[in-house]
Amino acid sequence: MKKIIRMICVLMGIFLFATSFAACANEGKNPESDKPSIIEPEPEPEPEPEPEPEIMAVNPKNGGMATLANPQVKAFIAEYVPFSSQFFNKEAVDCFANAPDVISWKCKEIATYYTVRISEYEDMRKVDSYLVNETQLSLPAEYFHLGKKYFWDVTAPAGTAFIRSEMFSFTVDHAPRSVSIDGVSNTRDLGGKIGLGGKLVKQDKVYRGAKLDDISETGRERAKNVYKIRTDLDLRNSSESMGAVLNGVTYLNYSAPYYVGDGTGLDDGGAQFEKALADALRVFSNEQNYPIYMHCSIGRDRTGTVALLLYGLLGVSERDIYIDYEMSFFSSAGRNQANINHLVGKLRSTIGYLKSFGEGDLYTGCENYVKSVGLSEDEISAIRSLLLA
Repeated sequence: MKKIIRMICVLMGIFLFATSFAACANEGKNPESDKPSIIEPEPEPEPEPEPEPEIMAVNPKNGGMATLANPQVKAFIAEYVPFSSQFFNKEAVDCFANAPDVISWKCKEIATYYTVRISEYEDMRKVDSYLVNETQLSLPAEYFHLGKKYFWDVTAPAGTAFIRSEMFSFTVDHAPRSVSIDGVSNTRDLGGKIGLGGKLVKQDKVYRGAKLDDISETGRERAKNVYKIRTDLDLRNSSESMGAVLNGVTYLNYSAPYYVGDGTGLDDGGAQFEKALADALRVFSNEQNYPIYMHCSIGRDRTGTVALLLYGLLGVSERDIYIDYEMSFFSSAGRNQANINHLVGKLRSTIGYLKSFGEGDLYTGCENYVKSVGLSEDEISAIRSLLLA
């Protein structure tokens, strides 16, 4: 009996010990906290902002577009519709000139002077350099060519060293490119328009404008030395013309038709106008004649007729042809006493007449028309080759 009681006591002791051990083992434990914990990744540090360049392009914006058009012309072109030139230049003054192109930049530390390099080539193999003491450079409009990309940079002294900007760039848009010849109105470059196959009409090849009769000595110098004119193509009749004005320049006089008066001006001139027109157009097929300045009296209608035919042969859009014609109304010569609705209406009639030679297509119509007045295939091909880039 005593053995049984001793056994029971031992078993009870073992049970009490095991219970106490388990309680100690679980003391302070929370079932929820026993679940595996998820370690949140450390947030990545914010990247350091890139330091602001020492020199930054302001105008034109790096990689952007630049325009040579003055504010009036820019507004006219922006939303052009035929006849809209009547809402501009009501004072009948010369307001066609391009605005000088101003290149500007910002420098963190004002420098005493800046050296600006500008080039048509990204590797700067041919470069023009300018030294200025302010953060802008103004260049004459004729320095630039329409549709061309330019590269430029700026260097400035900084203590005993120099800082140089990154290479900036901009592209000049296709706004009309004016020409500045003192004493002559309504002057511009025919080039810069987009023609056949996306090719550009070459610039510095053909200039159009009003008569040269009142040209100043400064104008003569610019005509010969800046624009390097080799041929003066006068489209007036002999009674209007005063003959050669520029010494050392070939003078040619052909009395061309114009699209005012009865009909279109192209279909009512007879054989004499057809021959004169063909002779005038042949001037553009000879490389030795370039650069050419063509004009009539005010540089609008007879000059506009030849310009229309050239543009048509080169595949320039009708919209650009209208704009070029209406640019004459931004000059004193072209705007004075002009009935714009009547004149632009005559242009429209003339374009329609030419398109009838090509079953509704101006490019084909112009080619067929100039053939009908005497130009050959070779002469037409030469004009295109010499005037399309």
